[in-house]
Amino acid sequence: MKKHRIRPTLIPALAAALIVVLAACGGGAAQQGEGGAVESEAEESAAGQIKVAELDTAPNVKSIEKFRAASANMPDLPEPTIAPVPDGVDPNRKWELTFNDHLGSDTQQGLNEQQLFEHIKARTNGQVVITPHFNATLLDTGNIFAGVAQGIADISVYNVDMNPGAQVAHVVFNLPQTMETPKNYDMSRIYRKFVNTHPVFEEENLAKGVTWISTYACPINSFHSTGGDIRTPGDLNGRKVIANARLTEYLKAGGASGLVMGPGEWYTSLQKGVANTQIGHWAVIDDMKLLELYKSNTMLGSEYGGVSVLLQGWIVNAEVWDSIPEAYRAVIVEEFDWAGDAASIYNDDFYPIMVKQAEDAGQNVIMLTGDELDPFYELSRAAAEAWYDEAKANGFADGASLHEELSKAIADRDM
Repeated sequence: MKKHRIRPTLIPALAAALIVVLAACGGGAAQQGEGGAVESEAEESAAGQIKVAELDTAPNVKSIEKFRAASANMPDLPEPTIAPVPDGVDPNRKWELTFNDHLGSDTQQGLNEQQLFEHIKARTNGQVVITPHFNATLLDTGNIFAGVAQGIADISVYNVDMNPGAQVAHVVFNLPQTMETPKNYDMSRIYRKFVNTHPVFEEENLAKGVTWISTYACPINSFHSTGGDIRTPGDLNGRKVIANARLTEYLKAGGASGLVMGPGEWYTSLQKGVANTQIGHWAVIDDMKLLELYKSNTMLGSEYGGVSVLLQGWIVNAEVWDSIPEAYRAVIVEEFDWAGDAASIYNDDFYPIMVKQAEDAGQNVIMLTGDELDPFYELSRAAAEAWYDEAKANGFADGASLHEELSKAIADRDM
């Protein structure tokens, strides 16, 4: 994978914005020369248009040291080209969009998002302006899909099945895995290609008034326990497990109870014993300061395998999206694709850091391999079959075949 490069021909304001992105993603070491970037013809836009150098691209986030560990493998930022004002579009018109994220502004995801918003603003001549709202202050987690469809937020981070029933076919991405999965970056590419080459996903989104801007894979979800190791499905018996709704049947098959709750409730629930286990991923565990509560962690695979790998991305109100000129939409997609790739690579690099933190804290870190995995995959197949029936009852009869296609794409590493 490519490393970041700061091109010397970037105009000063945009170069400053890009340098901050590096710090946000873990770059940190990139610095402007004393004389600033060398000016180029790109500094001046067409007559009567806004100069990119006049745009507000001032840094608005802090660099966080822990994110620097992932910097060496980050993909190149999108080419810093400025899209010409499309023919027939008033250069003074603005698309002022609201953005929702249930996570905080100082998470790796939040930092990337804030910087890509500045990048989009610069590349669209200041016409597309995105205002973020973090920590679910615009939409609560139970109302994200409907909130975007209704225009309460124009764009939002969204995990498939975060709002059960909003998407039927998409749930195929959230079924528990029946095989070891590749690293997160590769899973993101597999998922994104599968979404883009199967019209059923766009069709069901548009029927509800939304569309994807970009998609990528969440990191692997593994078992994290406040007491007692999990080595076999029998060790799940009687446990109270924080998990997404899609894993209810999976846990039930193992004798456990699934608890669905928002991120704000996780810490207290584990601390007070309302829950004693969580199915989650290392990055969000660190964001939510949950590691200190665990005693044992179990991965289903030697490295990247897990219970499940959810699909997430950014949804946008379809009517709002259609109102934006195609050239500007292309810029937005490119920037969000970059953010998804950057998040995936960061998650891959962050995984061993968190494993070491858990081990250094005296916690057990268990990596099951080979035949040890088969009993957990049996639970996964039971959960998948339950979804086939559920999907059929909701008007989607091709759940089994779609799941088979996706499983083959993962096994073949079809990216």
